[in-house]
Parts: sequence; C-alpha cells; structure tokens
Amino acid sequence: MASTSSAVETQKKTEEAILEHVRLLIQVQYSSRLPVRSKRFRWPSDDWLLKVQGPLAQALFDSEETATLADTSYDKTFLKALISRIERAIQAYQEEEHEVDPLLLERYAELMAMPSSSRSAAMSLNPMDRLSSSMPFSSHAPPPDRMVEYWFPCRSNAQGSSSIEDMWRRIRLCEASSALVGSGTTACKTWEAALRLASHLLCHRDELVQPGSRVLELGSGTGLVSMLMAYLMSDNAIEEGAKTAGSVYATDLPVVVASKLQPTIDLNEGISRPQLCSLDWSDPESSSHLLEDVQPTLILGADIVFDPDICQHLVRVLYDALRPRASQPSDGSEPAPQALIASTVRNPSTYSRFLALLDAAGLQTEEVKLDRLEVEPPTTASGADLHGVPTILPFDSGHDEAIEGVVKGLRIWLQ
Repeated sequence: MASTSSAVETQKKTEEAILEHVRLLIQVQYSSRLPVRSKRFRWPSDDWLLKVQGPLAQALFDSEETATLADTSYDKTFLKALISRIERAIQAYQEEEHEVDPLLLERYAELMAMPSSSRSAAMSLNPMDRLSSSMPFSSHAPPPDRMVEYWFPCRSNAQGSSSIEDMWRRIRLCEASSALVGSGTTACKTWEAALRLASHLLCHRDELVQPGSRVLELGSGTGLVSMLMAYLMSDNAIEEGAKTAGSVYATDLPVVVASKLQPTIDLNEGISRPQLCSLDWSDPESSSHLLEDVQPTLILGADIVFDPDICQHLVRVLYDALRPRASQPSDGSEPAPQALIASTVRNPSTYSRFLALLDAAGLQTEEVKLDRLEVEPPTTASGADLHGVPTILPFDSGHDEAIEGVVKGLRIWLQ
C-alpha cells in the first residue's frame, strides 16, 4: 500500500515538474518577444497545452511584475495564436470539461477593444515612407521602446529550491519594438549576434568565465552580453569560493551609455551588473587610456562589424586591447588576452574587409562555431510521456539566416 502511495506521489511530482518546464518554455519565448509566427517558436503538444494554460495565464497576465511587459501589438498576436491552438486541442479531445482559460479570453478581449494606434500610425505614412522604413538601412527615428526579458538557467541556487523557475534568472532590457540596422539604430534592440554570443557563453562558461577575469565588451548596445557575463562571473565565483568575481566593463558611445546601458542597469537591481564606460573607437587617446586602465583578459563584441567606415577604428582598438602590457605577469599565471566577436554577415564585403584589416595588423583569427544551449525537460523514471515537450532554447529569436545573414563567431589574439 505504501509502495503504491509513493509511486503515485512520484508520478504527481514528475508531472508537476514537466508542467513547470512547459510553462517556462512558453514564458521564455513570450518574454523575449519571439515572433509567434516564426517557425522557431516552440509549442508543446495539445495535451500539455491544455494542462498548462491555467498556470501560464496566471504567470503572464495576472501578476503586477509581468504587467510591465505588456505590449499590445505582440500580446494580441500571441494570444490569438495561443487561444486558437487551445481551441483546436479541445476539439481534438472532444471532452466537455476542457475550455479556454477565462483569464486568457478576458485579456484578449481587453486588447481587441483597445485602439490600434501603432497600426493606424503606420498606415498614415505615404507609400514612399513605408517603402523607406522597410529598407535594411533607415534614417527614420527609432520606434518607441518596449520591455523584454531574456531568461537563462543558472547553476547556483541559494534557496536550495528544486523549482525550475528558481533555477533560472532573467535580464530585463528596453528595446525598440522594431529596428533596422542603420545610423542611430544599432543600440535600439538586441541583435541576433548578441543572442548567439550569449548562448555560446552559457555553453562554455567554465572555459571563458574565470574568477578574477577582466572582461571588456565593445559596442554593448542594450547590454545583454555584459549583463549575462557579470552574472556568470559572480555565479562561478560563488561556486568556486573565489574572493573576487572579476570585472565586466560594458562600453559604447556616450549617448548609448546614457540612453540604453544605464536604463538596463536600473532595470536589473539585485543581480551582478557591469561597470559602464564611454568608448569612442575613433578617439585613439581616450580609448588607449581606458584600455590601459582595464587591461582586459577577454574582449567581447556582438554585431559590431556592420559599417566598413569604422572597421579600421575597431581593429585598432582590438589590437590595443590585445597587446601585452608591461604590468602583465611574466610567469604565465594570467592567460594572454583574446577576443570573441559574433557577427551577422549581412554584407560579405564588409566582413571581408574586417578580416583583411585584422590580418594586416598582425592579429591571428580562428572561426568559432557559436553553440546553442538547449535545456531538456526534467528527467523522469516514472514513465511519464515526454513526447510533445520541447527543449527550451535560451536567447532564441526568429532570425532567418537565409534572409537576414549568417551569424559567425571569430576568436582573435595577438601571437
């Protein structure tokens, strides 16, 4: 009898853990505003979707904390897709006890009753304006900001909780609702190369994240990579009992530091954060002073190779950051500095120019495969069916490499 009761309890806990994984699967994608129509959006099977809709509705639409993430346009699209899938699942099961969660229907009705100001504003543009604003390089002013969250798994858990959610952390950012690559827009959102680099850092945290390291990010933009790196260094230091976690420096032009990086810092109280520094690559004197002060052991950059006119300045900064310092230990106790740059190759000639300039400067390069982290559903010994329970991809997006450019990783060092 006791054995049967124990088996039932184990089965219950297993299903709860899987259900929490499924909820987090959808919440991670929703919070990062992954396009619902993208082929990369991962949905669970119908049976798990019916089970999770209640907890999901509570997590997304019945919390003051998540209310700050409200985005009328995205929420309409998301809820329409979610409710349609739930209705199809109900029809497939043909069971009367199933119905769409009332909170989901209530929230969708509220959104549909709101005026679609963004759509009407877009339609008010004349045809030439609409054409211009759709071009890859646009001089239009950046669109309004919206809040997004990027969730990622951690390893240290001070509370000792076995809850999946307690084993994840999140980074909040202000991003433009849409943005195009061009002058004045590069810091408006977190681009694909930053997301891929962030995932790669998670995969290789033990190799790249060392206590006491000095990490410098070039062109930090919204600050995702620097925020993640600061957290990982602190987390690793806690695990290893190190006295110091090291330092992370997020750098960009002064206007970006003030308008994007500082708001990111303000939004993420309670977790480790990088130091903010202004850095203009075209100003050799100020950049040299900063690099001399920081003396980085690891230089990171994401989507910073997009303008052929600044490639030369970027290579000079990289060379200056990687060159040996007189104060650098000569006993080999500190590894030689290296850079890891992730780039979305939209214009092959620009990327080729960057590689040629690196070679001319005497810098060594090696192409690096940027790995993606996948979080598997909870393991089960109770026979629970995991079919239809997808893995979670932190820092995923709807980026289509065939259309928007291949993302490449590059390791750079000075021989």
